[in-house]
Amino acid sequence: MKLIIPFIILILLFSFNMITSAEGIILANNQEIINIFRSYNKINVKNLIEELDQYEKIILHLGAKYVFEKGNAFYYITSQENLKYFCDKLSEKNIKLYLWFLDSFGSQDFMEIYQDYKNIIDSNYKWIEKLDLKYEGIIIDLEWINLNSKSFNNKKYLEIAKYLNNKFLNKELYAFAPLIDNENENIKRGYNKKEVLKYLDNIIPMLYIKDGGYYLKDKRLSFYLDSNRIEDLKKYYFNNNFIPAISIEDGIILERNNNLYFIKTTNDFKYLDKVKQVYKKEEYYNQITGYKPLQEFSIERNDSIIETIKTNDTLHYYQLKTNNLLDNDIYLWEYFILKGYKPE
Repeated sequence: MKLIIPFIILILLFSFNMITSAEGIILANNQEIINIFRSYNKINVKNLIEELDQYEKIILHLGAKYVFEKGNAFYYITSQENLKYFCDKLSEKNIKLYLWFLDSFGSQDFMEIYQDYKNIIDSNYKWIEKLDLKYEGIIIDLEWINLNSKSFNNKKYLEIAKYLNNKFLNKELYAFAPLIDNENENIKRGYNKKEVLKYLDNIIPMLYIKDGGYYLKDKRLSFYLDSNRIEDLKKYYFNNNFIPAISIEDGIILERNNNLYFIKTTNDFKYLDKVKQVYKKEEYYNQITGYKPLQEFSIERNDSIIETIKTNDTLHYYQLKTNNLLDNDIYLWEYFILKGYKPE
């Protein structure tokens, strides 16, 4: 027990040092949100409010579509009452709260939302008004809307943004978007900055190092978003008055037959007794360690499929140097990882 207490203190101090460098925090783990807001006892919500006291802005993920209907975290009366309490208390503390819904990735997911977006928005607006929630604005996350599409969905995206803008009058409206410092590329991805900002108050670019892609160099894992590229993107974001969302998810990438596959988000490599280290690479924004298996063993992937790791595979475990990524003008993605909960 004597060893455990100092360890906990170190974790708390480390967490405090990280979170004081962020302007806003994103709450997005659906299971943890359910655990906190569905409880009959308000102690979980009260604890969350106290822990968020040092932030200026909070983004809360309500769900992807009809967030107050059956099957969603805020369908139940208890979760709605706790949400109301949460909104009221943050308002009293002058902490800005943004409610996030409309969630998709790729053109197919986007089209499913587009075909029903008015009904989704109308339903969520009705419930938000009925519950008399106190909040600053709405966030949407329609990512990579032209991915795997033969046609551009840019105009359809603008239709949704315009409808939201007209529906949520006198509320701020923001959108997550995979923007880079190339306007032609942004338009190809679905986001004409000039057109989008006619309806949005601003864009929140997403800086996820892993999602920028990776490759092998001298048998070591490398990211396309290296230190220089990250600096260029951060400069672009801040010059355009964007507040980016920074991922702090670590993870495992599997190398098999010279091919790379992302298999798991984890901030804790639990397989040291089954592997041997073959390299370690330090960069300003991340550390990557390569391991060769000493025996066959299994890992549960992000999609819940069990992956058998073979002795001729290589596991590349990357850890982000969160303190180096943080800045006063960013959103930290995401709070529950920071607190040690298992990422989704």
